[in-house]
Amino acid sequence: MKPRLLVVTLALAALVALDAAPGHAQTSGVTPSGQYFRLEWEAGKTRSGRPRIDGYLYNDHGLGAVNVQLVVEVLDAGGQVTGHVIGYVTGEVPAKGRAYFSVALPAAGAGYRLQVRTFDWRGGGGAGA
Repeated sequence: MKPRLLVVTLALAALVALDAAPGHAQTSGVTPSGQYFRLEWEAGKTRSGRPRIDGYLYNDHGLGAVNVQLVVEVLDAGGQVTGHVIGYVTGEVPAKGRAYFSVALPAAGAGYRLQVRTFDWRGGGGAGA
């Protein structure tokens, strides 16, 4: 990764971690999976009151992505990870398109950090972060 892109990516990650108040839309920007995915999400609650993350995964690649796993890290007020959960994007994330996801969380946090953990290109070989 180029130094300037790394600095921008780290700055975005820090801003997301510090400004991830529930109910506000968040954009995670470039993920460690490469320049192909963008996450847009917001924290909310299930009908029963459990915390959850709802959002869209954008695929900027020319192939569809399947078997997409997300990792959601729950952060405390100091930005430290207090827990994490693995979530899934159901179905295919179309080429140059987006797909909805919803991940129930074990507990609410002061902030959250989301990343694409693993994925496969549709019609191609496996890939991952």
